[in-house]
Amino acid sequence: MMEDIYKVFSEIEEQAINILRKEQFDVGFARLFQIIVLTSFSENISYEFFKSVNDESEYSIIISVWNKEEDLQILEKPLELLKYRNKKSQLPQIKTYKFTFKANIINNFLGFLRTERICIFPNVGMIGVDGTQYELIIGSGLNQITVAWWEEGPLEWNELIQQVNAIIEFAEEKRSEH
Repeated sequence: MMEDIYKVFSEIEEQAINILRKEQFDVGFARLFQIIVLTSFSENISYEFFKSVNDESEYSIIISVWNKEEDLQILEKPLELLKYRNKKSQLPQIKTYKFTFKANIINNFLGFLRTERICIFPNVGMIGVDGTQYELIIGSGLNQITVAWWEEGPLEWNELIQQVNAIIEFAEEKRSEH
């Protein structure tokens, strides 16, 4: 039974990560960038930032959260496992939050991205099994670039990673306010 649960949970985890990576749309706003935080044991989160097409100083953020522990607890109930197998389950459960705001932190980050040089072939960073993977997707649609790293990331990206961590902290402050 536990083996079945973990097999199904692995499928749900893959679905959840695909949902988090899927580009969102916000009417009246243009997508700027997305930060995805994938953890081994806690929430997986997508922070997607947009800029207003009408007001240069207004931004929005869509935060999508998958709490894997909650879904695993639901899946441990035999009836829920059966529902999932019969395609009648609501798993994965993704919670979404949306906020609009005016903040210089986004302008500062965009300025950093436009002016700083980033090594695109860094020395191999740390890899592992348990920990946190980060993804930064800049742009949208066919015009985008993805930078991904494990835990602290390569030294050559230290400034970029510090900027991303500040953006995550800002987004989490916004989420905790609501």
